[in-house]
Amino acid sequence: MKQKVATSLAAGAIILLPLFCFAQDNATTTPNETRRREAEERMQQRQEEVEDRREEFQQQMEERRELVKDRAEEARENLRERLQNIRDTRKKAALERINEQLGRLNERVLEHLSNILDRLENILERIAERAERAEENGRDVSAVRAAIEDAEDAIQAARDAIAAQQGQTYELDISTEETLRPDVGATRKELHDDLRAVREVVKAAHDAVRDAAVALAHSMGLGDDEEDEQEQEEENEQDNEENE
Repeated sequence: MKQKVATSLAAGAIILLPLFCFAQDNATTTPNETRRREAEERMQQRQEEVEDRREEFQQQMEERRELVKDRAEEARENLRERLQNIRDTRKKAALERINEQLGRLNERVLEHLSNILDRLENILERIAERAERAEENGRDVSAVRAAIEDAEDAIQAARDAIAAQQGQTYELDISTEETLRPDVGATRKELHDDLRAVREVVKAAHDAVRDAAVALAHSMGLGDDEEDEQEQEEENEQDNEENE
């Protein structure tokens, strides 16, 4: 009888041992480990959101490009009709080239600005990662998170401006052969003014990312010189990744 009781107790102990170990593991989970796990989950979610926004933006840009192709073809036909009043064939050819160059310039500048936004977004991700680590070390990063949200909004506003500009077409409005130069100049100015406006929105995004870097530096107790060094370090890291 005693042997059966002992055997039953041993079996019960074996069954309860994993539960005891599991409870011990949970009990030994430190607040730092919990915060670290939560930070990793936030960063994973953030990366997924960034990828989704970029994919949506690229799809939007592609749709605008297709729309512009149709408009550009219509603009070429309209220009050919207006150029019938121009007798000089060399001038006609030059005007057609200029008309094509305007579209290519718009596309080239917008692609460059889009690349800048990708770079800014990558830097912002690094700032967010460092903010998470700073919080794990007991730093108050509430101001950093607010600055990061502002930067995200600024980047999105810049992408919206680029997408809107992508849908623009520029058509030389030729009236007479005597007014070719001012007519061409007016269309060029319109394009340059529009691109300047988009550049200003992208610059605002750059400034917002820098503000996030400054907020991070302040949260870590760094001075102005160290803020500049940190921002330069972020940009250098991004440059190295792009060159690999």
